[in-house]
Amino acid sequence: MGIGLRIKELRKEKKITQKALCELIKVDNSQFSKIEQEKSLPTIKQIIELSSILEKSIDWIITGKEFDQQGLGMLSEPTQLQQELLSTKRLLEKEEQHTADLRELLNLQNNSKQNAG
Repeated sequence: MGIGLRIKELRKEKKITQKALCELIKVDNSQFSKIEQEKSLPTIKQIIELSSILEKSIDWIITGKEFDQQGLGMLSEPTQLQQELLSTKRLLEKEEQHTADLRELLNLQNNSKQNAG
């Protein structure tokens, strides 16, 4: 089970609607839906907010495991956490590139409309 499914499970356990949770963390409903469907990953800020709202540790949201408070327990598997964070970073980089590409396309369209007019 990935981050999105864990978030969905917690949300349902707490009987919080997707819309209400989106309003609390200030994210678009369609984007949050992608997170729960595991088509997208939440930002670090969103994970922190979700941890607080859903009353579950950040460790559990990211890995599905609880680590002890002093960081001594279950750290025999740091690679899983590192892999999750790396996946998040790569996805964010792709989203940033996609946004930049869309902005460039819009600018080109606007320029061509101005030149045509």
